Amino acid sequence: MSSCMDKENKRVSDMTVAELKEYLKMRGVTASGYLKPALLQIAQAVEKMMLSIDPNHEYGNSDLKNARETFIIHDMVIRQPLSYPVVNDFIDSPPFGLYDIFNYLIYSSAEYDKQGLAAYKSFEDYRLFDEGYVESLRTATLKEEGMYLFIGKVRPAMKDTTDDGKKLYDVWFMLEGKGNNRGSVLMARCTCKGGQDGGCKHIAACLYSLEDVLHNRESVTSGPCQWVKRATSETKPCEIKNLQIRRSDKRPSPSEVKRKYEHFYADNIDVDVRHENDRSPPSKKALITFTNALSSVSSKPCVFPLLEKNYQSESSQETTQEFKPTQLIKDGVAKSTNTTSSDHGILKEKLLEYHREHSLHKISAEHLLANISFNDEEIENVSTCTVQQWKSKEWYLHKGGIITASKAKRVFNAQLKLEKGLKCNVLNLVKDITSPKCTFRPSPKDSCIPQNPREWGLVHEDSARDSYYRVESKKHYKLSLLSKGLQICKDKPMIGASVDNIRTCKCNVDCQDIVVEYKCPWKHRDQPPKEAFLTPEIGGTVIKRDYVLKKTAPYYYQVQVQMFVTGLSFCDFVVWTKKGIFVASILFDKEFMTSLCKKVESFWYGQVFPAMVDELTNNDSAPNKTAVHVDISKDEPVTLPKSATKELRSVTVMNVDIYETCIRKLEPRQMINDNIINMLLKDFKDCKIPFVSTYFYTALCGEQGSNTLRRCYENAEVFFKPELWTNDFLFIPINRSYHWLLAVITPWHVLIMASLTWDIGSRRKEFSLLFRFFEHLCKKYALPRKHLKLSNTVLKVPQQEVSSNNCGFHLVLFVENFLKDLEFYSAKRELYCNQVHKWFDVEKAEEKRTQTREFLNDLMNKKYSN
Repeated sequence: MSSCMDKENKRVSDMTVAELKEYLKMRGVTASGYLKPALLQIAQAVEKMMLSIDPNHEYGNSDLKNARETFIIHDMVIRQPLSYPVVNDFIDSPPFGLYDIFNYLIYSSAEYDKQGLAAYKSFEDYRLFDEGYVESLRTATLKEEGMYLFIGKVRPAMKDTTDDGKKLYDVWFMLEGKGNNRGSVLMARCTCKGGQDGGCKHIAACLYSLEDVLHNRESVTSGPCQWVKRATSETKPCEIKNLQIRRSDKRPSPSEVKRKYEHFYADNIDVDVRHENDRSPPSKKALITFTNALSSVSSKPCVFPLLEKNYQSESSQETTQEFKPTQLIKDGVAKSTNTTSSDHGILKEKLLEYHREHSLHKISAEHLLANISFNDEEIENVSTCTVQQWKSKEWYLHKGGIITASKAKRVFNAQLKLEKGLKCNVLNLVKDITSPKCTFRPSPKDSCIPQNPREWGLVHEDSARDSYYRVESKKHYKLSLLSKGLQICKDKPMIGASVDNIRTCKCNVDCQDIVVEYKCPWKHRDQPPKEAFLTPEIGGTVIKRDYVLKKTAPYYYQVQVQMFVTGLSFCDFVVWTKKGIFVASILFDKEFMTSLCKKVESFWYGQVFPAMVDELTNNDSAPNKTAVHVDISKDEPVTLPKSATKELRSVTVMNVDIYETCIRKLEPRQMINDNIINMLLKDFKDCKIPFVSTYFYTALCGEQGSNTLRRCYENAEVFFKPELWTNDFLFIPINRSYHWLLAVITPWHVLIMASLTWDIGSRRKEFSLLFRFFEHLCKKYALPRKHLKLSNTVLKVPQQEVSSNNCGFHLVLFVENFLKDLEFYSAKRELYCNQVHKWFDVEKAEEKRTQTREFLNDLMNKKYSN
């Protein structure tokens, strides 16, 4: 054993003063100016701390370099890596890229300052790889350990030989071969003086070399993927206009690129030495202002006549030019919109403008959107005034009524449930869309350490952006990350998105602009970024060698909407943690967005637009009106209390009071209420089958405020008297989750007729509630159990347009056509239940709505015309 190791094994208490100083110095502790007792106390404290030897590797002692022939990685002992047999075939290597290099050299370097500085410089120093100093790169797969070993040889840059007199430095590094962190650098070493901390420039050069090999691996269709030595850089003569002054990077060489010949100075030099105020020419408006200022000066400069000729004449014309407000309506009526000072956002302001000349109650949502548009100037104005996003109050204002990217997943799921007839409370979601809550407050950067996910994300978004810029700027020429505010889709103005950045560059190759979205997960802040990306909260997965977002992940919906609104085809999805940064490239999915847009549009037409109309027109169903409670303890017909309706106009049809608010529900795509349904059902005067009240099922499922099953049954019995059970046939209208459907009790079946689905599985809730209530009724009143053993069947009846909200009229038409088929059903029940019933088309339901609306409007006008 060497003398150095003998000193290491000697007890601290037995060391001399010189040995104590050497002991402390080797561990990076200052030892000058102390007597032996103090040195002994410091050495004993260092011994307890178990500080490693030579943390900054300043000695170059060969005994220290060779002292460790084995390494411990993941609690496994790895023998000297340079002793493994290696091959030149990288086809099975794990995914590896610039972000893995960045995370290792910057975030995973040793804790000591000198090592951190060395790692930082290594990431910035791309020259050794670019100029061909890497002489060899080989690999070995350690299957039992679950790692990949890479061994390289690098030529010295500043001298002919290494400190040991060799021609090349030996470099090795390990990559993770399994788990969610696959492809990350675990450990690296080099035989140079600075290589024992794992952050020297030779290690960085080998990492870049591996990234270059794997970057080109996709083009290898068969056979080995081999490393090829990079050509040594050469200089070539060229014309001055083609001379480039630049850092070494991965851009194509000047001979391969066709230069742009505009603004030679700005294009060919990365660093502009001019003052920042002089780098771009002044605008025409600035020159006009400057000329006007000079005209008031008594002693005018000699250049003034030229400025006066070119700009002062235009100045006078500009001051007299009439301002043309932006256009709101496509019909040619110009209406001005102030996108920054209005009490409403841009979409609500447009609706109000339209309402002043037309009635929002007399127009469908589709017709309204067909006549309202956003021009480019308005879209840009909204983006400009909301560029600070959550810090800007205008950002919350202009989002009102617009379904943004972050809500796309919730809207999709809600609309899907509504279409299936499942229970879905959309009130909170609609409120979030129509009236976004302003959570603006001062930036938490000035406060202490963030204590919740929101503050963590806001504080560290800049860290993610800086890290992303440092890596991407190595791959692109004059990279820029543009900040954008709320982006509104020009073709579908109910859809919008707020992007974190749009990445642009001036590469001479065909580099596209892309969306950049940053995520700093609070829950996974201490995990490696690859692992954080693959967590359920983020929703990432690996398909072959590609890291992608699952199509069911909320963030997938978000970035797809962002790309759709901005018209871009790619998104860099950035995940930042304290362990580094990871980027997944997401491709625009046209088929997915087509399906999503249909659901978003249907939700906006059916839920958001009616809520906005109620809010903007302050009609009787608006939230700020006094709520009306229906007392279900009274016998039907149920009407509104006189105190609540004394100021409302109404007509009575079939002993049912129809109010103006009821008639408004007959406008296209509006959901009709119980009063209209009851009136239409009472029109079947000759029907011998009794109808159960429309309030029965509402009371049974607890939507009247009952919070116990017993109370629900008591309320339901008000509308379902025991004598109804004695009938062979019963019609039961059901309103569930804003959807009307019909249940029919027969001697052989319980039939369900729904206009959104034929799936019996989606109707199990209705079957279950009805049969449990009927069983309760039979037990309580000792009724015959004749209907309790009936089979459940969903009839294949005509289906409605999803966004039409014509389910109530379908229900009425179901009753009408079933009564016509009653004899056929009684004679051939199984055949009847299995066949598809083409009773009517979708236009018939819309026609029924129009006829009912016109009939009631005529009655109302006649009653109040005097």
